Amino acid sequence: MKLLIRAPFTECERKRLESYFDEIVYDPWTRTGERYYEDEMLDALRKEQPDALITELDRITEKVLAGYDRLLFIGDCRAVPANIDVDACKRANVPVLCTPARNAQAVAEMLTGLLVSYMRNIIPAVQWVREGKWWRGRPLIILGWDMNCVARRSGLSDSGQSEGMPPGFWKHTDARFSSMIHM
Repeated sequence: MKLLIRAPFTECERKRLESYFDEIVYDPWTRTGERYYEDEMLDALRKEQPDALITELDRITEKVLAGYDRLLFIGDCRAVPANIDVDACKRANVPVLCTPARNAQAVAEMLTGLLVSYMRNIIPAVQWVREGKWWRGRPLIILGWDMNCVARRSGLSDSGQSEGMPPGFWKHTDARFSSMIHM
């Protein structure tokens, strides 16, 4: 079975896929920075002749499916396959697999960073320094004093859980990240 990958994948992840596919063609959209629209996608499918496709941005439409009928499935590296005409895939009996919450870890880390930045006034403090309002030896009082107070106000606690969340809610959080926010 031949797989065409049009999404960015690490070498490690591509190697994992090698045990499932006889041949893998890796041509991510990131090489050119451009997605394939109908005609380009159809040309790529006809050229490579894959049995399966993993995409992220490429347009998969009725025209693409009608022009290339060998796909056994499409993997879409998105939570919602906005780039794929799912109804056309149903009519063509081509299952579409999606990846909901694939960036959940990154979103959680970004949110936590933004919360701490907000609670500690990091952005106003940087502006304060840029405007020359700070000089050596002067404490950055604008940043606040008590991170435990910040933790309580933002929902972070000593246990690494947010108040009101069930035990184990944060179990998928990277341990290095958890220890970074431990109070």
